Amino acid sequence: MKWLTEIIATLALIASIASVIYAKQQTAIAEEQANIAKHSYEASIEQFNLAKKAQETAEANYKIAVDQLELQRNIVAADNRFTVVIGTDADENLDGILSNAQNISFSLINGSKNAVVYRVTIRSEGIGLFWQKMTPSKMFYALQMDKRPVLVQPNTSYQRAFSVWVGQNPAPRAKIGIYVNDELAAEYNYVFNPSTLSYTHQRSL
Repeated sequence: MKWLTEIIATLALIASIASVIYAKQQTAIAEEQANIAKHSYEASIEQFNLAKKAQETAEANYKIAVDQLELQRNIVAADNRFTVVIGTDADENLDGILSNAQNISFSLINGSKNAVVYRVTIRSEGIGLFWQKMTPSKMFYALQMDKRPVLVQPNTSYQRAFSVWVGQNPAPRAKIGIYVNDELAAEYNYVFNPSTLSYTHQRSL
């Protein structure tokens, strides 16, 4: 039975060799999968770095765009900024004494470098307003001087007039303001004088 033992031993050897070959194949497959996983990981890292760089670039471009927009807004605001110079006639007529039905003429000068659209309103407290050379049927405390906005060229004078109404029960104090585009351009404060039934301008108020 010696030959049978040799056959069994040979078959065992062959099985061992096959097992080794199979193990090497599995190792090679595992190594290949590891290499694929490694390359995939490296590719993922590269994609992450590219995405991060793209995000940083986008954020930098956004900041540049915001800065440019802010600069443009400042330029536009500077161009739209206007300067109102109060004419001497306004101070002469509003700095003194205001009597009932007195007509007040005034002028504004566009001190800006650009033409400016004026929307001029006269507002008062304690003293009535009405249109010049008209018998007042109703007192107002705000007069819009024009039906439509008026374009005033640089260094050009805007001239208008209105009248004041003291009323039967005068307030002890009064105020008149000239507004251009809803911004206060000049303001005058007054104290009522019962002896003259008029208002006297008070700079200190």
